[in-house]
Amino acid sequence: MLDGIRRIIYHIMNIHKKQEYQLQKLIANLQCHPVTVQTLLSCQFCGTTSQEMAEQYTQKPYRPVYAALKWLTSPPSGFLPLLTSIPVRLAGRVGRPPRGYLLTEWGAQVLALLDPELEVSPPNPRDVLDLHHRFCELEVLVSAQRLDLHAQLEKSLPYGKRKNVRADVYLTMDEQDVILEVEQELSRNNAVRAVKKFEHWQNYVRAKGGRRHNLAMYLVFNLPAQDLQSTLQRWQKARTQAEQRQGDLLFPVFWLPISHFFGVSLSEALEQAVPLDALAIEVQTPQPAVQSHGPETQAPPAWMHALYDDYMELVETLKSAAHPRERLFSFIELAQFIHQASFYPESATMLYSANPRESLWLLRHYLHLPANQALFSELKTAYRWIQKRSGGMGLIMFRDAMTRMLWDVFLRQHGFSRGGALRATFQIPDFQDNRSDYWVDVRLTGGIHREISSFRLRDKTEAVGWILSGLFIYPEELGLGTPIWKYQPRRKKK
Repeated sequence: MLDGIRRIIYHIMNIHKKQEYQLQKLIANLQCHPVTVQTLLSCQFCGTTSQEMAEQYTQKPYRPVYAALKWLTSPPSGFLPLLTSIPVRLAGRVGRPPRGYLLTEWGAQVLALLDPELEVSPPNPRDVLDLHHRFCELEVLVSAQRLDLHAQLEKSLPYGKRKNVRADVYLTMDEQDVILEVEQELSRNNAVRAVKKFEHWQNYVRAKGGRRHNLAMYLVFNLPAQDLQSTLQRWQKARTQAEQRQGDLLFPVFWLPISHFFGVSLSEALEQAVPLDALAIEVQTPQPAVQSHGPETQAPPAWMHALYDDYMELVETLKSAAHPRERLFSFIELAQFIHQASFYPESATMLYSANPRESLWLLRHYLHLPANQALFSELKTAYRWIQKRSGGMGLIMFRDAMTRMLWDVFLRQHGFSRGGALRATFQIPDFQDNRSDYWVDVRLTGGIHREISSFRLRDKTEAVGWILSGLFIYPEELGLGTPIWKYQPRRKKK
């Protein structure tokens, strides 16, 4: 066994020696090509570069920079690529999409040897949207560098006690702090993120002295013209909701498409920006049609006003869905909206494990709607039946009973049945699992997952899983019953 370990260690040491030799040989080769070295160094800002970025950084014309990028992506035999090339499709750019270049692991090692003070790691984009977001930031950075402005990407700005806000692009221009936020499609399910963004920046400016702190925000949209209008309206509505909770914003907000940055300086681009005016929204206080379930169907509390109108619109969409495809998609969209009310990035629930009160309030309200009286009543009966017999059930019978409650009660009332694209499986924890509680695993199979953006598929299945799991995780909060430690069976009369 010791001989085997020695052989492995010897093999690893040989690999490291070969890598060191290749690195030294590559750097010696690069030193004969200064333009290539400078082109590689143009990746230092975010691990990515482009033809325009490299030209701006090296101050060289098109042809030598193009040749350098080609060498870095396809080096001579014996060397690994330092960059990888992909087409980048940004909204508003006509013709053939330009190439974007991402630093590889090998390229990052070479870059660290060329300039040890740089801390650059190869980018690891989550999906195509994240990739486009990075190259939009790069486009804004290039336009700023045309004016010799010092712009910083993903800049974290602290304020208060252990609080901070993050700007996609941050710079100072004409004695004013300029924040540029790259945005893509804002879905109705994710609109709360926009409200939180305005609130966080409002708190930052207020902590820095209010209106005396000269700051302007620009929303840069990477969206085709036909999709821009609906997203703009949601941002306008988000601004209104933020001002209803925080007061008038202490900084101006403008918007412009990413295409305004192509080939121009930052000042030329920002001159075309349009103010993002608040959208006049009347917060209605709906009255319950039926009071059969108590206060759950009454007017929403103040902290739910920002979500209530969109939630009710989704409920009506699901209610009016006639085709099975429309019904499934509407159900998933409603589930995702309810889930993301508390489980969006940087929420108190995600950061500090706070109680998901917004999601629970919406789910309880939905179950107690007059149109769902039959669903709620049957769920309550099924839950009590299982709770009363859980002590005498075997594991297989218990799992079968929980599966029936999910499929034969909740999902069937929504028009869904077993054996289709929607798969919901009641899971029991195992000793080897990280989870120790019961939960529902949801998957979308067949061709249906291709109709949903693959980059958001996990968010959707996770949301539906949380809704189904919540039926037995939060019975008391939803009004379905009491936890097992509070349950007191009726005593038989003697």
